[in-house]
Amino acid sequence: MDKLTHTTLLILHVSTGAIGLLAGTVNMIRKKSGAGHRKLGIIFVYSMSVSALLAIYMSIFSKNEFMFAAGGLALYMSLSGYRALHHYRTKGLAVYNYVDYFTTVFVLVFGILLLIIGTLALVQGNAMGAVPLVFSFLSLRYFLIGDISKYRKIPTERIVWLRAHIGKMCGAYIAASTAFLVNNTYYISENFVKMPSGSEVIFWLLPTAIVFPLISRWL
Repeated sequence: MDKLTHTTLLILHVSTGAIGLLAGTVNMIRKKSGAGHRKLGIIFVYSMSVSALLAIYMSIFSKNEFMFAAGGLALYMSLSGYRALHHYRTKGLAVYNYVDYFTTVFVLVFGILLLIIGTLALVQGNAMGAVPLVFSFLSLRYFLIGDISKYRKIPTERIVWLRAHIGKMCGAYIAASTAFLVNNTYYISENFVKMPSGSEVIFWLLPTAIVFPLISRWL
């Protein structure tokens, strides 16, 4: 990828990610109903999806497995959480469509790839391999199994879909806040205060460690 293309995509990635993070933050602290919440939610989903797709695309060229991990989780959470809201509104009576099947297949493939990436990194002595391994576990243990269980028996209780929507939207927000934290920590470490060696793992997993236990019961 040439420098101009990379810079353009990076600007788009950061811009859409910032818009998504801002919209998500406002929606997390304001009233959870009404037209305003829905509009901000749509902005959040579209912004996060575009930012995540760009992250995945750029990570392939830069061979950055950590950007790949964050982008993949953000994409899955955004699309799956949005679809959960649709099923909530139809009381689980809506037919599953290609978006539902895509997100499930995606999280399966994504989880397996992260498992391989993390294992290879640890074998090579790279402690950062713990990051994709953690994300792989969450993808396969919670997201994939949760999706499959809903295919086997479609829940008709609206509360089930509402919990799934809240949990996955919060998950997408975790991915966005993780990217924000990691990038700014890296900038500070490079230009101001040098961070201790190995601290990258902490910053990558900190938002997940804090928020995921609180939302796991909704997934």
